[in-house]
Amino acid sequence: MSGNIKPDPYVPNLYNLNDFYHSMAPLTLEQGDDRYLQLTGGTLFGLLFCSNSLSVSGSILLNGTIITASATEINFLTGITPGLASASRALVLDASRNITNINSITTSTINCTSSATAINISGVSGDIVLSGTATSIQCTGAASGIVITGTSSFLTIGPSASLILNSITLTSTGTELNYLHGSTPGSGTASNALVLDASRNINNINSLSTATMSISSSFNITATTDSTSTSTGSFTTLGGVGVAKSLYVGTGIVIPNASGGDMITLTSTSSAARNTIQFITDTQTWECGTRGSTASNPNTFYIYNGGYKLLMNTTGDTSILSTTDSSSASTGCLKLSGGLGVVKNMYCTGTLTLDRNGSNLAFTNGSNSGLIELAASPNMLRVVNGYAVNIGSAGVTIASGSSAAARYAIDLQATANDIQLCLFQSGSNAAYAIGANNSALEFHSGSAFAWYGGTTGNGALGTKLLNLTSGGSLTSTQNLISLAGVHSNSLNTTGLAALGNSAHMHFGASTGSFFTYDYGTGQYGNTMIGNNSIASCSNGYVNINTSSFTQNAPLAVFGSTGFTRATGFGYLASSGSGTATGFTNRPFSIYSEWGIIVGSGEIDVFSDLRLKKNVLPLNDELCSRFIKHINPIQFKYNHDDDREHYGYSAQQLMSYGYTTLVGMTHADQPLPEEKIPTYILDTDGKLGDMKLSGETIDLPGDVRLCVSMIDMIPILHKCIQAQQKAMDDMMNQITELKEKCELMVGARNLNVPTTPPTNDTLDTPTPLRRTRIFTKKKIVLIQR
Repeated sequence: MSGNIKPDPYVPNLYNLNDFYHSMAPLTLEQGDDRYLQLTGGTLFGLLFCSNSLSVSGSILLNGTIITASATEINFLTGITPGLASASRALVLDASRNITNINSITTSTINCTSSATAINISGVSGDIVLSGTATSIQCTGAASGIVITGTSSFLTIGPSASLILNSITLTSTGTELNYLHGSTPGSGTASNALVLDASRNINNINSLSTATMSISSSFNITATTDSTSTSTGSFTTLGGVGVAKSLYVGTGIVIPNASGGDMITLTSTSSAARNTIQFITDTQTWECGTRGSTASNPNTFYIYNGGYKLLMNTTGDTSILSTTDSSSASTGCLKLSGGLGVVKNMYCTGTLTLDRNGSNLAFTNGSNSGLIELAASPNMLRVVNGYAVNIGSAGVTIASGSSAAARYAIDLQATANDIQLCLFQSGSNAAYAIGANNSALEFHSGSAFAWYGGTTGNGALGTKLLNLTSGGSLTSTQNLISLAGVHSNSLNTTGLAALGNSAHMHFGASTGSFFTYDYGTGQYGNTMIGNNSIASCSNGYVNINTSSFTQNAPLAVFGSTGFTRATGFGYLASSGSGTATGFTNRPFSIYSEWGIIVGSGEIDVFSDLRLKKNVLPLNDELCSRFIKHINPIQFKYNHDDDREHYGYSAQQLMSYGYTTLVGMTHADQPLPEEKIPTYILDTDGKLGDMKLSGETIDLPGDVRLCVSMIDMIPILHKCIQAQQKAMDDMMNQITELKEKCELMVGARNLNVPTTPPTNDTLDTPTPLRRTRIFTKKKIVLIQR
């Protein structure tokens, strides 16, 4: 090895490391040879560096494969450039799998099977020569082919060879194939094949002669020669023309058939089909035709424009289906400039308008005639046949004059007759009629007037509601309802006896009366007024607020009520809102704005103990509190400045908790609101002592207070009893003191010791004479 090319000194299979200790020192050639390993056989692992040559007498095993190529064959790889062919060198493709610079290739078969592959011949006068029998060039891959781009290059196929495209052998000669050269799709050119364009069209053909032509799509003749006869125009034929579908003519169709007959025949064999001719303008399309037996509007001739306008059936019945209304002689579905003659009936579901001065409907039946007309002046509708019915803006006139205008809804004009409107008359019988004569309205009836109600059949009467007799009496089997009041200003008792016991309302002798009375027997009955409010008994007594007619007294009032307010009332305390307990609504039976006078007797209250419960003696503290704290007052009422009154303040009674004495009613007029202080018992004081509680009663403006003066009497009575007892006790004490005083005076006169004897001394015997003195408390013996 050369001394300038050294392998890595740390590869142990190349160096004899035992002798290679000074790697930085120069080596002689002999020293260097001693330091390399000597290989005489075996396997070398790793790298092998040769500066000159490597002599191998055996075989080379490379990655498990024995290299069998000779040195000459291996030398074909020397100096190779991938993708470029070189003399005496192997062919190696480049990264795109291409190779160039090949002079020539001789092979039995070339297969191009990959996508977009080709055989490119780009050299000047280059060619591919197939000289073998049954040899071929096949391009079977997608988008594969043979590309000849060189100058004067061509593909030559000999007379015994053939060209196969997609498994089909081309039999055309070169001359025949040259007819395609220079062809333009869609345009005819001389000596070239005809090729259709992308829309399968072709033009620029000079002339085309054929015995039969079948056109499955379209056939355009661009010549503009017009036709003036059967032998002129852009397209002529000596025979007929069969058209399986539509025929479109830009100008017009002329059929000069002097002998007449069916000029145009439209035939359909389908029962559900239609035969039509369309007329198209710039803005609309019309069609007329016939409908098959099972089509919509079957077996009809029709005119259509987005909807059926006219239909005619097989019997000639014609329907105009437009719904356009008519508002004048020139509007509507059908407009006639002349008259209209109708042999049979006319039926109109809309309005028939006659717009003409003096427009009328005249009716003639032989020699009889009449008319219905709308006159210009006055403006009214007349029905005239001798007598006239005139309908104007004010109403209907029935009169002999045909020009009379109505003044009222129904106007019979100025003629006065006892009978103007006859409702019924049979033969010479009396007429049931209405008339006007002698400035009076007359109602004529054979007898009485009767009013019936209910739905019954003809000739049958319903329920009889009201009857007015020929004598003038009016009776009713049903209720009589008045929306403005029922009044009486006189008294007439004729015919009332037949009514029996009945309610009556009369005005006689300057007095209006409502009562129950039997004019046949002369007996009064019971009468109730209002909702069980006033019961007027047959004997003249009156009960109030009851349905009972039991006579308790000449005037009896039942029930009671309290004048209440919707929200109640309460007091406000320091701890929040509460309720003024005990002060309830006071029930009343009679309210009097002023006083009540009793001529004799008295005002009594039931006090039977059997009617009472929870009977207890009055509390001494309550009575003492009343006398101690409640102050009598004198006053005048706001509505009465003349009279002086005596009484108490309800507010003060509330303050001291007299719930039984104070009640409340509703105020008719708002009063000032008020806060009332309250008192509680002073447990540290004497009997009846009170102190402020710190709470108040909120008295609203819609509440009035009342006081039961009668309930005060027991309190005062209890207080008088207490005072009487106190006076009795004081009188006893006075008497006792008086007696003691007398004893003391008597004893002084008798030199009796002033010290009273004890009980023990009272029974002790003494030689002295004893005097027995009796007192109310005890017996005192005075020793003498």
